[in-house]
Amino acid sequence: MTPRLPAARCAAIAGHAASAATRGMALMELVRPDEAAASFEHALSLKTGYVEARLGLAKLAAEEGRFAEAEARLRGLVAQPIEADWIGDGSHMLYAEALLLQGKGKVLDQFANPDNPRIHVETTGPEIWADTKGKITHFVSAMGTTGTITGVSQYLKKKNPAIKIIGVQPTEGSRIPGIRKWPEAYLPKIYDPSHIDELLYVSQEDAEEMCRQLAREEGIFAGISAAGACWVAREIAKREKHATIVFIVCDRGDRYLSTGVFPA
Repeated sequence: MTPRLPAARCAAIAGHAASAATRGMALMELVRPDEAAASFEHALSLKTGYVEARLGLAKLAAEEGRFAEAEARLRGLVAQPIEADWIGDGSHMLYAEALLLQGKGKVLDQFANPDNPRIHVETTGPEIWADTKGKITHFVSAMGTTGTITGVSQYLKKKNPAIKIIGVQPTEGSRIPGIRKWPEAYLPKIYDPSHIDELLYVSQEDAEEMCRQLAREEGIFAGISAAGACWVAREIAKREKHATIVFIVCDRGDRYLSTGVFPA
């Protein structure tokens, strides 16, 4: 019988507003209305895009196949989404860097921004340690920009080197917003594999089903990447005894209503 969350002792910790939350935006071309220069963001974070739009940046080039909710929110902030063809993981980075070389802007790179993992060292890690009273045995995190898992692992490993850090990636052929299986050439510069004990894989089907199960049984309206992390946490709970397993609810379900993941 599959353990439910309380029995598995999986703690759902909401992500901090300051974190580099991973979302489905591949590339954002940001242009101030009063400037010719552009600023290019190739992070996965839509949260970054929303902040930039609120600051008055007008144009955002989005990954092909983006969600209607994201586009509507950006348009509501008077931003203009521009669809960019998706060639494959890393191609959006090359495009942004090519524009940078042409002198058309600068890259707002969450993959190389040291503040991305730093905020998790200073906030998320200590919160998890305090909330579990130091009893955490496993930390499970979806891997997008890798800021969360890199920062939290740095903090937790200093507190207790025996804590297992588990990274979540999609299975071959699965497309899970907010989780990437990065090719070696495009691994985020902030990523520190020395603190990761294990990589586990979740299918798109299992992540989407976990979205519905979390909402139906636990009252947690999580997004697909968060549900993927939960699925992996439960798999760990099946093999471990007396474990305190923490995963991050880094994504909200209302971002995916148009995808058909949730029942109409």
